Amino acid sequence: MCTSSSSSSSASSSPDLAASSASGSDADADDADALPEAFSPLQHSKHTSLFVSLDERTDAAKAGGGRGVGTGREGDGPRIDKINSVRAELLRADPGLNQSLISSGTTISQLFTQDKWENHRSVRRYWTALRDIAGSTVFRRVTPPCLLAAFWAACCCALGLAAPATPLTLTGHAIALLLVFRTNQAYARFHEGRALWGQLVASSRDVARLTGAFASVSSQATRDEAAGLLRLVDAYAWVMKGHLRGGRTREDPNDPSAYRDDPAPFVRTVLAPDEADSVLLATNKPLHVTLLMTDCVRNMGGDVPVETRQTLLDAVKELARICGGCERLLSTPIPLSYTRHTGRALMIWLLCVPAALQAHMGWLTVPVVFVMSYLLIGIDEIGVQIEEPFAILPLRPLCDTIRRDVRLVAEHYGLRDRLL
Repeated sequence: MCTSSSSSSSASSSPDLAASSASGSDADADDADALPEAFSPLQHSKHTSLFVSLDERTDAAKAGGGRGVGTGREGDGPRIDKINSVRAELLRADPGLNQSLISSGTTISQLFTQDKWENHRSVRRYWTALRDIAGSTVFRRVTPPCLLAAFWAACCCALGLAAPATPLTLTGHAIALLLVFRTNQAYARFHEGRALWGQLVASSRDVARLTGAFASVSSQATRDEAAGLLRLVDAYAWVMKGHLRGGRTREDPNDPSAYRDDPAPFVRTVLAPDEADSVLLATNKPLHVTLLMTDCVRNMGGDVPVETRQTLLDAVKELARICGGCERLLSTPIPLSYTRHTGRALMIWLLCVPAALQAHMGWLTVPVVFVMSYLLIGIDEIGVQIEEPFAILPLRPLCDTIRRDVRLVAEHYGLRDRLL
């Protein structure tokens, strides 16, 4: 049975709910100039006490630093300081981020505003992208294979190895098709992941809205059950985020790839202790929360119409369906044979390029091959980074959005004092 505790606490006692999670797959550093808008309090929300100001969080980030955050290039001054403070804050606010995918900017995992779009459309993007290429996640991750191709190009030049370019011309289209198909499939998975979380936000609002509307004119027992259901809606987003960012095991706890998302601090701020313990000890936390939601709807009094309770049950079923869709994306990648063949074919093709170019370009072949390798391998790397979308999607700000809206509904219908 889903019961409610009537004790209230100050909203400011909960963890920093305003810090947005973000990890960019490959955004330019100029995006940091627009970051304050993304992290600022939502102006239309009444619950400004739930949010911590940007200045406070930036100062904390500068003072505390951040695990896995780069130091930037010497001489870049305040701009690099701003970038590093933002990246440090991202890691402090959401340790479950995959730190190895955090770039010098965070465009891909921000919830955009009109100011963000204006910055995104700026023609300065061409210059800033080229200027800050050294801070690119893609560039850093693909540098080793690019250096391998450049080293082989130097060997071809030193040994005078030459070959006709006809085979490369004939197979170039096949390489392009491999890259395009794989990147398109990876983006489709990224898009589906974001669509599922958009549905999660919408379904959470539906449950909260219907619950508050009918509980406000119902008996005391029904209001208690309704308050319990609202708390579970809030908790569901956080356990979903933790469910999808389980992390990886590493011997060194400071290894940036050993990211892990712990929903416990957030779950304990909204659920009663015994209820929170039951959720956190469950092997499938999202499923357990949906079971508790179902109990709440079932236990609502007869003053809630049967049709309304059925609608609530349908919304809870939708939340479970969203979880299943996310689990499918997380557990089933693009067929591994296709990914491996694309990587092998691309490397073989790039290693054949120096023999075709060195007779015409001499030692210029070395930098040309490096640049070609970066451009082509970078496309494949972007596909790999967005193939598993939950490491880079803005899950933290989406969870904050759900929490904000649940509390807004509770306040509107006079249930705010029943939330923990």
